[in-house]
This record gives sequence, C-alpha cells and structure tokens, in this order.
Amino acid sequence: MKNKLAVAASLLVALVFTVVLLLSAGGKGDKAEKPVKPNKPDTTVSVPVSENSADTAEPKTEQPTQAVTDIKAENKRTKSDSAALSVLGYAFGEVSACVTDTPAEKVPVTTVSFIACGDNLVHSSVYSDAKTLAAGTDKEYNFIPMYDNVADVIKNADLAFINQETPFGGSSRPISGYPMFNTPEQMGDDLVELGFDIIGLANNHMLDSTSKGYENTIDYWSKWENVTAIGGYKNKEDFENIRIVEKNGIKIALLAYTYGTNGLTLPKGSELVIPLYDDETLDRQTKKAREMADCVIVSIHWGVEDNFKPNADQKRKAKLMADNGVDVIIGHHPHVLQPLEWIDRADGGKTLCMYSLGNFLSGMMYSRNMVGGILGFDISKAPNGVSIDNAYFIPTVCQYNNKVRGFKIYRFSEYTDALEQAHGAHKFDSSMSMKSMRKIIDNAIPKEFLTEDFYNN
Repeated sequence: MKNKLAVAASLLVALVFTVVLLLSAGGKGDKAEKPVKPNKPDTTVSVPVSENSADTAEPKTEQPTQAVTDIKAENKRTKSDSAALSVLGYAFGEVSACVTDTPAEKVPVTTVSFIACGDNLVHSSVYSDAKTLAAGTDKEYNFIPMYDNVADVIKNADLAFINQETPFGGSSRPISGYPMFNTPEQMGDDLVELGFDIIGLANNHMLDSTSKGYENTIDYWSKWENVTAIGGYKNKEDFENIRIVEKNGIKIALLAYTYGTNGLTLPKGSELVIPLYDDETLDRQTKKAREMADCVIVSIHWGVEDNFKPNADQKRKAKLMADNGVDVIIGHHPHVLQPLEWIDRADGGKTLCMYSLGNFLSGMMYSRNMVGGILGFDISKAPNGVSIDNAYFIPTVCQYNNKVRGFKIYRFSEYTDALEQAHGAHKFDSSMSMKSMRKIIDNAIPKEFLTEDFYNN
C-alpha cells in the first residue's frame, strides 16, 4: 500500500512539473530586456593697429516660452505578478508577466534665446554721422539707422548683450572720439530702443572721461529699470553683488572684467571699482556665481589688439573659468575676430567660448576691423539640468563710404561686391576684398556655427 501511495505522489509531482514547464515555455518567445533609462537632453553645459578712427526705448516684455522634449519610451518587464511556484516543497522558478510598452514621457524644457554683439566704438566719425541722421527729428543724434539691417536679430532675442566700449561721460568733458572717448548718451537711449537688455561696461576706455565720467556712465545705465549693466561698480560691495537676470524661469549670472584701463587710475580715496581680471577674483566670483544661478556668462576684455589668435593668458583664463562651471565666455578688445570654440570642463561639460567678437560698430580704418559678428545660442533648462544649445554665429560687416560717413552694419550674407568696392576703408587698406574678409571669418568660426541663412556668399 505504501508503495502505491509513493508511486501516486511521484506521478502527481511529475504532472505538475510538466504543466509548469509548458506555462513557462509560452513566455520565452521574447527575451527579457533590461529597462532602458530615459535619454537626457545634451548637457553641454552642466548645472553644478590702434583704435583711431578713419577721420582724426522701451524694454521688451517678457513672454515665457516652453518647449517639450520627448523622451524615448521604456520597455519594462514588470515582475509585480511574478511568484515562485512551489509544489510539495519543490521550487519550479518564476512565472513572468508579459512585456508592456509605456507611453512616451513628456519633460518640459524652458528656453531663453541669447545674442551677444561685439565692440560698439563711437568714434567722432560715427557720432558726426549720427548728428546728420538726426536732422528733422527732435534728437541731437540718431544712431538707430546704423543698426537697421540687424535690428530684427536684436529685437527677437529674449536677451541681447552688447559691449559698449566707450563711456558716457556727460559733462565731465566734451563729446569726443579716439583716443579719449566721451560718447553722447543718446547712443544708450538708442541701444535700449533697439532691444539691448545687457550692457557691458568693463573695458580699457572706461576711465577715458575721468572717474567722474565713469560714475556718470554707471548712473546713466542705472536709470533703466529693465536693463542690466555689468562691469561698472560704485564700490566694493556693488562689485561683489553679482548681477542675476531671471528670464523665463532661468537664473543667469552675469560677470564682466577688463585687463586694465590704458594706464589711467582712479583718484586716491575713490570708492569706485574697476573690475580687473586677476586670477583670484576670477576664481572666487565664478565659483560664487555658479552656486547662485542656473547659467553663468562672463564678458571679458582681454587679448592683444589686431591679433587673430588668443594668447596663452587668454587660453589659461578661459580654462580656469570653464573648470569653475562658466557656461559662456564672451571676449572683446582685439577689434578682430578670434576663434569660437567649445572648451572641455573638469565636470565633463563644455563651455562655449568666443575669444573675440570683433567690432560691431566703429570708425576704425582697416578691413580686418570691419568684420565682426553676433553670437547666438539658447539657454535650455530641463528637470535634469541646463544646457547651451543651438549655438550659431552671424558674421557682420561695418560699412562706411569714402567720406567716412553713411555707417551701416550688414549681415555678411547680405553684403555685396558693390558694397565692398564702395567701402571707405579702401583708402587705408589696399588688401581689402570680399575674399580677405571671408578668410577672416573662416579662420575664426567653425562651419558648425555658420548657417546658410547668415553666410551664403
């Protein structure tokens, strides 16, 4: 009898084992896959000659915008219904649930479009032309028409920066050009009307109109509620107060420095501060800015005039700032284009660095000083961090006639042979040509940043 019971029990176990095997075989047609992690947006930026001339509005309304980035759907194998099957003490493994597809997840990405323009140098030829353009208006000077061909680029950006190279000294001394500039304040009014939100003041000419002129420049820009001036500071406390602009929910820290002021100094006892770019200051303030904001942008006056390549000190300082988490470096002073590049950072991210944007508007004499440009990019913020995206460069040419009047900025894509041949710089520069200007652009700007819309010649 015991033998019969043992045989019956063995048969029952064998039957159950066979059933389990058949059930398990039904789910082996599709091999189990490991869950796929969502792709993150590209985190390129992580969270954590002389300057002598040839002839010796309303703030924008913020409109927050949002883009949506699709994240690839994950194929997940759910094991919540899995259980280890045991019959009469024998374990026969897990019975797996079928694989199901989950809907694609939507992650909000907020963006800020940002443009940066180079040196705005108001030589006597420039303001004399502006005086002529003001005839028949209620203005003494009218600079607006000089920017007509690029006004849409400026106005359409969420934030627009320009390096205002020459000071607004007011009554500290008469209106003047090179070598000791004092620019009409109407230039500032017109820049605001054009749509510039961020004004760079740190440069080698900031004391041209004496310390009183420097203070007047700071006071002038302080009156604009929705304009941020960087690089001019009333005192030490003001200098350490890092400017933060918040746009579309993104906090952007803005810093500005210069190598010097052409040997000019502040009077003894003055509380005014010139933002010099010594390593200790760069290191300390960029680290502090990184902690305060989603994005850090530095405007820096450095390098050697008329040199097309950054020197060793520029390279070293750029790397220092990059390793401290600076997202974008905007360079000025050489008055010619220097390279645009990505710099690898210690945290694995990259910093967008324009060593020199060249001149935007000026009365300088040589064709190399006529070629400049507009650097553009998007600051994108997603739940997993901030990135610098869609970087591009619009080459520009500053035009004037053989009387050094008729100033106008042109996109290079719209610049013609006829305009080039009529340029007044031919009087001073026999090497000027479309080919030579194109070579300047090609040597400085990688093709990845040049689009046909802006560079189709």
